[in-house]
Amino acid sequence: MASLGDVSDPPSLEELYHPDTVALIDRGLTPAELPRPRRVRATASAGAMVLALGLGIQQVLEPEEAEPEVAEITPDGLPDPAASVLLYLVPDDPPASLAVIRRQAAIA
Repeated sequence: MASLGDVSDPPSLEELYHPDTVALIDRGLTPAELPRPRRVRATASAGAMVLALGLGIQQVLEPEEAEPEVAEITPDGLPDPAASVLLYLVPDDPPASLAVIRRQAAIA
């Protein structure tokens, strides 16, 4: 295939265009007689409207559940940081609970 920058030997139509396009050019059709491309914009916008409608209906029929609010109350305020065992309990999510065990310093 010849490069487009070489003007001494221009490429043939067969090298540049699809065979169907070359056949239309050979038949001598005027621009008004050429087949028009599909209207993709109208089809895409209609599809977007249907998608938006579907998502809106889904939100109405299946709303997302709100996270429950959790208030943690300790009787004496904050736990004693010097305690040898601290338990951070998460009632709704036991794997997220944490127990911290500290080794007591030797009494001198």
